[in-house]
Amino acid sequence: MKKLFTTFIICVLSNFICFSQHSISYSHLEIISSSSSFSYYNNHFQPDYNSIANTLSTRQARFDYNHGMVSNAWGKVKHCELINTYNNRKVRNKDIQITKYLNQKNQFRNVDWSMNRDFAIRVSSYMTDIFNDKYIKTEIKMLQAINNEYSRLKRTYPDDFYKRQRYFDIGKVLKLLETCQPSEIPKIAIKYGLF
Repeated sequence: MKKLFTTFIICVLSNFICFSQHSISYSHLEIISSSSSFSYYNNHFQPDYNSIANTLSTRQARFDYNHGMVSNAWGKVKHCELINTYNNRKVRNKDIQITKYLNQKNQFRNVDWSMNRDFAIRVSSYMTDIFNDKYIKTEIKMLQAINNEYSRLKRTYPDDFYKRQRYFDIGKVLKLLETCQPSEIPKIAIKYGLF
């Protein structure tokens, strides 16, 4: 039994030593895989222009995405039109604040947008944080409900939707919305069934 066990150990150790002598290390695998990107033509090195083009196109795609994220965020604020004068004034003030921020920092001219995704996210969040204001959010939801109701009226009564009582109610809501305090918007929406 002892002899069998000793023979087994010797076989395992010899296979292990043989295996470890002939195994390929991870660093060797990296070298092998990177060398496959080199190409030679008539014993002269030929750079792989496809690889360079792929790298540049990836960087360009990242640049476009991150720069577009910031541009879209600012565009949402810049082009946002609300009916309530107080909410509209808040959005206009935020747009002025963003413009001053961009002019003061002047750091956006030196940003490599292809490498700074976190920076793009932070700037976009700063620009669009105005839409987290509860009164602005409420007005936007109410305007969406008015749009849905208006579209429903046009679909249901295509020939005479503008003669319906609901059409006049929507006009009344829009007049009230224009001059009311932002805190009154939910009450108006509930009263006219727009939530």
